[in-house]
Amino acid sequence: MKLPEDKKQRTQVFIFIGICVIGLGYLGHIAVQKMGSSREATKVRKEELEADITKWERQIAHMPKYEKAFEELAGKIKALEAKYVLKPKFTSHILPATELIEQAAAEFGIEVEVKDHGKPPPYGKKAQLLGYVARVNLTAGYNQLILLLEKLETDNPYLCITKINIMDGPEDQLHRMSFHVEWPVWAKKNPLKALKVTADRPKKDGNAK
Repeated sequence: MKLPEDKKQRTQVFIFIGICVIGLGYLGHIAVQKMGSSREATKVRKEELEADITKWERQIAHMPKYEKAFEELAGKIKALEAKYVLKPKFTSHILPATELIEQAAAEFGIEVEVKDHGKPPPYGKKAQLLGYVARVNLTAGYNQLILLLEKLETDNPYLCITKINIMDGPEDQLHRMSFHVEWPVWAKKNPLKALKVTADRPKKDGNAK
């Protein structure tokens, strides 16, 4: 580049060149700082990712244990539900309730009359289980009543017996009595049907590939 002959113009050119050199040096310094910050941030993210991967690997390694524990718990819950939650027959709970009470009463020579008493209101809006209540009328002695109530509660520890009423009877040893029995029943559909445990799964054919 040919410099101007005029001294003043040459001085301005030198000043301009100096400003450019200083500016380029500053920009280079900023770029180096940013590169260093970027490397540090990348290092931090890499360490965080490695920590996450280690945590996920540890959780994956424990999954079989958690799955086994879940299946055992699901199996126990389903077994309890099958035994103690009252299931409707032909969309009615009074039929199975009557069968259970009549079978228990027959062991002690008691004849009973079982009537539908409906469902009390749920304890909460999201309640999965409700109560189904049947009223039992009978004529029996005190000992027979005690034996019947004990059997019902022993056969199903989740039912509840309330409102025991004893009145005069036709004989000194017999009295007209009544009481309510409340079983747990599902509010809607049985949510446990969605649970799959090992016993529910179809066995694989040994010849299947």
